[in-house]
Amino acid sequence: SWQVMRRADRRPPSQAPSDAPPAGGERDASDLSADGLRRGVPVRTLLAGCGRLLRTRADTLPVAEQRKRFSASQSVEEFDVFISHVCASPGAPKYLTLVIDRLGGFAYKAAFFASFGLFVTQACWQQLPRVSTFSPVVELRVSPWECLSGIFTACLAHAFGRVCCGSACCFLDSVSICQYDPALKAAGIRNIPAFVRASREVVVLWDEAYFSRLWCVYEIAVAKSHGGIPIRILPVGMYVVLALGHMYTCSFVLVLLFLWRQISEAHVWLEFRVVLLVSACVLNAFAGRSFAILHAELRDQFGRFDVCSAAISLESDRAFILASIENMFEGRLANFNNYVRATLKTALMHSLAGQLAPIPYKAALWQTLP
Repeated sequence: SWQVMRRADRRPPSQAPSDAPPAGGERDASDLSADGLRRGVPVRTLLAGCGRLLRTRADTLPVAEQRKRFSASQSVEEFDVFISHVCASPGAPKYLTLVIDRLGGFAYKAAFFASFGLFVTQACWQQLPRVSTFSPVVELRVSPWECLSGIFTACLAHAFGRVCCGSACCFLDSVSICQYDPALKAAGIRNIPAFVRASREVVVLWDEAYFSRLWCVYEIAVAKSHGGIPIRILPVGMYVVLALGHMYTCSFVLVLLFLWRQISEAHVWLEFRVVLLVSACVLNAFAGRSFAILHAELRDQFGRFDVCSAAISLESDRAFILASIENMFEGRLANFNNYVRATLKTALMHSLAGQLAPIPYKAALWQTLP
């Protein structure tokens, strides 16, 4: 769904919205509306520089850098994805999660076709040098090039695949909202509910602190109350475990390829197989335990949720959120608490655990690369 073309891109050049903020950060009154403030970040820009926009805290930057950061966004009519996350959480795991979610399928296909193409080339035209190894019956000559080409292609796809993301744009608060102009920043924050409603999908970068933050829960509540905007929960910790497991598997395969010629006894092969099997079992057990802990933490956070005690960076925003919640839930905050603890909990727990795997199957398939 990230590939949907934005209607703003089909405007005539004379009507195309300007991407650059006016000098001095000045806006007239009309610019403080949701339409004037709606700015999206192209996915290819978001993933550039190893997720520099995700890894850098906007409030720690000088004004000049904040201006440059804001200029990375552009005016849009709608967002393909609204990224909901805890701003204070580390950015590197978020980047890794989005890369796997966004580019994992593309990397898998690229690696498969690269390896298969090299296999066909060797089978039909020219064989590359092969490696001899021990077998109790006959000497084996193995080609490592398919595996190496798959790993290399997958790395390239993850590093540069963002250029194939097309015109998809997302909302990322620290970039889509102006950070250097207090008036624009306040107006942008107040219009976050409108930005959620203008999104095709909400992607939650979940960590342990997520449901303890008032803004985060409020964003999901707005999405669920506005015609059922799709919500996907991406457990950041699970994606990190997935990436580490894949790195371990690739490293093990590479070491095995380089040591292939030195292996000359059958018992050594048996030891390698035992190590690989035990390592795979340990990784699966760790992933299962991590998911069980994640599931329990989510249930506990939902069960203890109280809108009045949820944390928020600026206490001045609390009154705005509480008033908005009261308008959405018949004037009672208790109705919102019940909604989060029951309806929202059921919907999001099903989104996370409604399948047999803790992560999407395409992400699990990515684990088999190359």
